[in-house]
Amino acid sequence: MSNKKQKVILKFKDDSFIEQFNKLILQTGKVKLSGIGIFELKRINERESFNIQTRKIFMLPSHNKIVFKPTKSLKDNIQSYDGTK
Repeated sequence: MSNKKQKVILKFKDDSFIEQFNKLILQTGKVKLSGIGIFELKRINERESFNIQTRKIFMLPSHNKIVFKPTKSLKDNIQSYDGTK
């Protein structure tokens, strides 16, 4: 195996899981996947930012952000992974 980053893509036969996930996260603001972790919506308030190229200050609008909090067991598994199968 090469040292390049590898992508793992989960493909589902239909989009029912994704549809249910989207529906739940928008309705409740939080989705817990057992053994994996919690996906949560977080509101980011409007704030000032700076454009480096134009040197102008502008306002970033408020928006939602999705945050993932892994379970302790998932964290431990990832931390102890040494790169071998």
